[in-house]
Amino acid sequence: MTVEHARPRRQPRAQDRSGFCFTNAAQLANDHPDLQLTYAEGYGAAQIIGVTRAVHTPHGWAVTPEGQALDPTWPHEGSSAYLGLPFADPSRWPHQLFGRSLLQEPPFLHDVLRWGLPDGLLADRGRPIHGYVSP
Repeated sequence: MTVEHARPRRQPRAQDRSGFCFTNAAQLANDHPDLQLTYAEGYGAAQIIGVTRAVHTPHGWAVTPEGQALDPTWPHEGSSAYLGLPFADPSRWPHQLFGRSLLQEPPFLHDVLRWGLPDGLLADRGRPIHGYVSP
């Protein structure tokens, strides 16, 4: 798992669909091979203007080789934090039209719970969580 605190940067692109963070993030990574982005998902936390507490929710975003989160879905006022898994294999990323969360979908989730994460599934992006959590 990685943890990332970021002011998400956004690449210029067509209007992303609110509520489709998983497909938006996968499409951002697919559309910009020159940036070497990786699809990631887990939980995001964002400070929403006019709300006193941060919103925590399952979320998808893209990650640069340096570990910077790029979020094509959420508004970019305030700050955001991300905790999740960067997926190295683009064939596992959500489909651009009807993809959903990998970690919440029964076929993938059941296999992970039963057998663990397949070798080579994760990319080396972000910062390991063990540096942020004390026992």
